[in-house]
Amino acid sequence: MDMKILKKLFGGLAVAAGLMGGGAASAAVICSSCSYTDVPAVLTGTSLVGANVFGTYNPTASDNGSYNHGGLGNGSFSDWVVFEIAPAGRVQASATFVFSNEITGFNAQIYEASALTCGAFVNGPMSTCTATTVGTLVYDSGVLGQSVNQFTTSFLNLGGWYAMQIGGTSQADPGDPLASPPIPASFNNYTGNLNTRRAIPEPGSLALVALALLGAGAVMRRRA
Repeated sequence: MDMKILKKLFGGLAVAAGLMGGGAASAAVICSSCSYTDVPAVLTGTSLVGANVFGTYNPTASDNGSYNHGGLGNGSFSDWVVFEIAPAGRVQASATFVFSNEITGFNAQIYEASALTCGAFVNGPMSTCTATTVGTLVYDSGVLGQSVNQFTTSFLNLGGWYAMQIGGTSQADPGDPLASPPIPASFNNYTGNLNTRRAIPEPGSLALVALALLGAGAVMRRRA
């Protein structure tokens, strides 16, 4: 291997290590005060109407966002949020949920999404989609409990739009308006946080490659 090539390769490794150590980009909070717009989300086959728009996440910066859904009464619920991952790459997605004790069977799934007709992303009461096509299942959390209320995917080839379904059963107290004094109804709620991060080589791996290149350079000098 030519010594000039070795120097260029080693220099590139040093730049990459520097970027990793200092951070190539700053994480952004995409959704800081978002609230779920409580409209009926209806899935018919692969056609979804009523999903909330949860923003665009840059995994190279480990972007994250949170939203709250309150006012959950009695019965099962099925919420949908759509979000974009850009740029594409080997990405790990994780989500954490905090929900009322009276919510049981809490679960979440992530699907590929396409053919979206949605309002613009709003950092507040989220806008909704009038049309979304739900595609292949990417991840299924299974039932989450109060003590294990989060999931983390493996590093997957992700990029583009996704739809996340969040479901469970709310067992709220209906109250008693005829009691004296009247007992008001109580409602349940949950918050959801989404985080994405890009798979990058660890500094230790870069160091091993650099050492190998230095060794190759030393052999070249002895042969010269």
